[in-house]
Amino acid sequence: MPRLGKGLQSGIHIILKFTFIENEGFNCLARQGYNLKHNFGHGRQGLANLLATLNLFAFALHSVLDCVADLWRRCRDKAGTRRRFFDKLGVLSEMFWFPSWTALFETVLGKRPPPPAPGAAACASS
Repeated sequence: MPRLGKGLQSGIHIILKFTFIENEGFNCLARQGYNLKHNFGHGRQGLANLLATLNLFAFALHSVLDCVADLWRRCRDKAGTRRRFFDKLGVLSEMFWFPSWTALFETVLGKRPPPPAPGAAACASS
């Protein structure tokens, strides 16, 4: 097997390092529940770019909330993983109407009961 020149070896090393860093970044996002795939899609007219940008924006926003919003952070800590946290928010917001984010987060923390389900008052009076 022929020996490669120093410049070619260095170039290959840089490419392998870049690939490793890129894959680690995607794996980090995937482990935290963001559906950003390495081959997110090559949609027409920028759809793949739009969806990837929205995922990265959501990740950035959630990271900022982890740092500055105490109620958000306590709910996240109670749920454990981001995936479980968002699953819990999804179930609660599907079943109940919350007048505010604070009401939703306090329900997650067990500080207040969930509000009555929509239409529950009509059913109770019949």
